[in-house]
Amino acid sequence: MRGGFGLLTRVKSNKTDPWSFTRVFSNELWAVIVCSATFLALLLPHWLVSCLLLRLLPLPLLHPLAPAFYRVFGKLWNVVSDLNVVSIISKIISLAWGVATIVLIANYTAALSGYLTAVKLDISITDVEQLKTGTWVHMMIQLSTRLDGLDAMNKVRTGEWDAMLMDKPWLRYYTAQMCDVLVLDVVLTPLFMGWGLNANLPPQVLDAMNHELLEMQVEGVQEMLEAAWLSDATCDYRRTGPIPFADMAGLW
Repeated sequence: MRGGFGLLTRVKSNKTDPWSFTRVFSNELWAVIVCSATFLALLLPHWLVSCLLLRLLPLPLLHPLAPAFYRVFGKLWNVVSDLNVVSIISKIISLAWGVATIVLIANYTAALSGYLTAVKLDISITDVEQLKTGTWVHMMIQLSTRLDGLDAMNKVRTGEWDAMLMDKPWLRYYTAQMCDVLVLDVVLTPLFMGWGLNANLPPQVLDAMNHELLEMQVEGVQEMLEAAWLSDATCDYRRTGPIPFADMAGLW
C-alpha cells in the first residue's frame, strides 16, 4: 500500500472576523496609507482655495503638487475627464503615484482573496532552526500501541505540540472526521510496502505470488481498500467558495 510520511498540524478556527479585510496589510503599511490619504485630504481644499485666488489675483498655485495628486485620483475613479496637469514635474509625480496606487490595489485584492480562502495553520514554528533548539525539544514518545499514537495526536489537537510527523495512511484513517487538524501532503519520499521472502522458496511459489499480486493490481484492490478504510476528510477548510458577509461586515 502506498505510504509515506505526512505532517499533522492544527487548523485555526473558521470563526468569522468582520474586520478581516484589514488583516492583509501590516499596521505599518496601513499607517502609511492613512497618512497619505490625510495628506491628500489636506491638499485638496488648499488647491481649491488656490484656484479661487487665481480667479481674483494672478497668483500661481502655492503647491503645484496638489493638482497632481488630486487629478490622478480623479482619473483613476473616473470622476475627472482628464489629468489636466501641465507641469512636467507634476506629470512625473502623477505617473508615479498612479502606478503606486495600482500596485497597492492589485496586491490588496490578491492578498485579501488568499487570506479569506486559504487554510490557516496554527503553528508557531517559523524557522527550521527551531526544530533543533526551539519549540521542538523532545523526541516523540515510543508508539508501542495504538493508544500511544492517539495520545500524540491529541497533543497536536490541544496545542501542546506544533506538529506531528507520522505515517500518512495512519493519519488519514484517524483524522478523517477531525476538523481541527489537517494532514499536509507527503513531506518525505513515498514508501511502498513489499514482501520479504526466503530466497530458498521454490520458484513455483514465487511465480504464484507474483501472479496474484499482479491480479490484485489489475483489479484495483489497493484503491478499493483505500476507498473503504482511508476516506477523505469531510471538513470544510474554506479553501474556496464565496466570501460570507460576516467577514466583510466591518466595511459597512
